[in-house]
Amino acid sequence: MAAIFGGFRARLILSIGGPLAYSPGMREKGELGRGAFAVGGVAAEPTLNRLRAGASSVSVEPKVMDLLVVLASEPGTVFTRASLIDAVWGVSFGGDESLTRAVSSLRRAFGELAPGAPFLETIPKRGYRLVARVETGADAVAPNSGPIGAARRRPRAPSIRRIAYYSAAAAAAGLAFVLIAVRSLTSHAVRYDEVAVGEIAPIAGDPRSEKAAAALRASLLRELSLGGVVSVSASNARDAGITLVGAFAPSGAGSAVNIRAEDAVTGQVLWSRQFELGDRPQREVRHYVPWRIADVVSCGLAGNRTIEPLKDPKLVGFFMKGCDGFRTGGGFEPLLEFTRKALVYAPESLTAQVRNAIAAAWTAGGAQSAADREDLLNVARRRAEALVKSHPELGQAYYAHGVADWIAMDWISAEENLRKALKLDPAYPYTYNALSNVVRRTGRIREAVDLERRAIVADHFSLVQPMTLALLLADQGDLPGARSQAQSITMIDARMACDTNFQIDFWWGDESAALADLASECVRSQYAPRQLACYKAFLEAKRSKTGRRDALDRCAGVDGFNAIRFAVALGFVDDSMRMALARDIKRYETPGMFYAGMKPFRRDARFMKVAARYGLTAAWLQSDTWPDFCGEEELPYDCREAAQAAQKAVMAAN
Repeated sequence: MAAIFGGFRARLILSIGGPLAYSPGMREKGELGRGAFAVGGVAAEPTLNRLRAGASSVSVEPKVMDLLVVLASEPGTVFTRASLIDAVWGVSFGGDESLTRAVSSLRRAFGELAPGAPFLETIPKRGYRLVARVETGADAVAPNSGPIGAARRRPRAPSIRRIAYYSAAAAAAGLAFVLIAVRSLTSHAVRYDEVAVGEIAPIAGDPRSEKAAAALRASLLRELSLGGVVSVSASNARDAGITLVGAFAPSGAGSAVNIRAEDAVTGQVLWSRQFELGDRPQREVRHYVPWRIADVVSCGLAGNRTIEPLKDPKLVGFFMKGCDGFRTGGGFEPLLEFTRKALVYAPESLTAQVRNAIAAAWTAGGAQSAADREDLLNVARRRAEALVKSHPELGQAYYAHGVADWIAMDWISAEENLRKALKLDPAYPYTYNALSNVVRRTGRIREAVDLERRAIVADHFSLVQPMTLALLLADQGDLPGARSQAQSITMIDARMACDTNFQIDFWWGDESAALADLASECVRSQYAPRQLACYKAFLEAKRSKTGRRDALDRCAGVDGFNAIRFAVALGFVDDSMRMALARDIKRYETPGMFYAGMKPFRRDARFMKVAARYGLTAAWLQSDTWPDFCGEEELPYDCREAAQAAQKAVMAAN
């Protein structure tokens, strides 16, 4: 799903430069001076992002040069991966991949300029150390010959360069102090729900990069505006609390762009990310990259309108990093980790409390053990209940409670809390999707379709809503509508669009088309070999109507969630029913029971026993709200009577 925090109305301030305008030469705080030095006979020129040996030279990305500067500051000392990520990128999620790429780039460059010479050593499970000799000016610095990890601390006479460095640092700190003081005396207070888009610097002398930089800036403004979370203004840029800046750099066969969200007053980096553009930079900077940046910004600033104004840039940084970790494949754990950090840092922050409750509820859904799941649900519910009691007007508190109820399969309470959340805060986009999940899992597919449509309108950045709507439309027989929704994802995430089309073909389309999808690289790259073998056997058995038992056996234990659907589709309803009644219920899913293709499963007399195991019969009877299939004329039983009988059996067993 989309990043789960959003729905604010920030003002986007369009500005070039600003109080601490970005330039390609700017680097992270805490680094050493930028003077030239030599590593193992290879000259490093940080200001030019260039390595040179004799007449040969290699250009490197700014972050790659920053990494070399850090390593060269203590040759022979083992730097942990975490310390390098913190020093160069200043992020906790996404930095690991960036470090790996940067190390590879360094090794490749030194391999070209000084083949076979010792340079950088990997210390397993620790990090890296520079083993080549480092020379600065007339001084030679030998690698540390002491134990691995022992930091070298020998007295150094203060050089003119070091004095100049610390003088500059002091001057910068003084400038920041003056800026803060001056702003406090003006009538325009700095606001951290206002974002200025600063310079996106191209690679010097590269016309293609210049076009890409202009396209990225324009696309970023468009994405932020279309998202419905910001409005564009060309005035009052000095009020902005956050500035987005960036710079393009060469990367492998293509290029990359480094983006930073900075405190507009102090220059503190709140969030940063490097995006590899490959050999198609124009497409990336017009679609995926600006969408990702706008998503992280909107997620990080969520709560300014409906919870409280965020006045502390460090809190904004916590939230941005958590959102980014979620988006880059870290699941909900990054959100939970950074909301915990935010709570430790600012325990009284209402936004941190709300976000922690939401993140705990969602993380519980993916917990591997029942104990972890219950612990997280308890955290989410306790915090949500306290927030509802102290701030009954806060829609997102009800949202957190509703998500926790859903994960716990407390269907009635989940729906009640999510509907309260929607009433109090109709602009919060994620409530529509959560409510859609609840009604879909209780059998009301038609209502779920309407809620997903509303979710797409409310949340410009989500790709899961279009994917979910595509599959729901396909289930209702609207294949053109389903294809249209899948197509809407293509420009942002081609792999997700590819997988969506494959699922449409697999469950509702033509088996031959699905087999063709299965042979494509974009589908094969997303599934394990055993899954691919299962899916191929399943499709061939459906198409030929032979070997169905073999296909079912081939899929045994491969895809537990879809096992029941496989059995029904292949004509083994008895097998599907036995699996459903024996299934260990660990999660909040109701495994495809209400899809159109599961009609033979629902018409079995044992179906209501399965529904009772998921707490559905109790919810239907208590709310007197029934799933769509209960309206089918040819249904061989009365839903109410069958549900009552199944519920009595549950009560008697308990």
